Amino acid sequence: MNAETPNRWALVLGASSGFGEACSLALARAGWSIFGVHLDRKATQPNADRIVAEIAAMGRKAEFFNVNAADEGKRAEVVAVVQASCGQAAPEARVGVLLHSLAFGTLKPFFAPERDGFRACFRCRPERAPGSGSDDLVSRTVAAAVA
Repeated sequence: MNAETPNRWALVLGASSGFGEACSLALARAGWSIFGVHLDRKATQPNADRIVAEIAAMGRKAEFFNVNAADEGKRAEVVAVVQASCGQAAPEARVGVLLHSLAFGTLKPFFAPERDGFRACFRCRPERAPGSGSDDLVSRTVAAAVA
């Protein structure tokens, strides 16, 4: 990215491990800054801190929130920070990717079928090359999605 390229943001739910971690890092490599939502206890928080540091080392911004995403009040706090950070920016510099990769505590719906004219519709059927690892699959899928 150069000085003329706007900062692009991704919001990753479940950013501290598994697919959320892999996608956060892949998106950062592709030039995206990351808003990460995760729920970690003291023992696993160092991994979330490591991910933030890796994203920063790539020259991207990382704002992580250690909150329960099923808590409506906590979601409102995260949304307020996101709006303050990029809500007034040009459309191409706002959140352009939303990834839901929460592992537990996700029995409540996060989206109504339709809300304010927005219909949540996500499809992903990545092809896996023979012998490729999951990190490679995630990187190729993310790279294709954000290109």
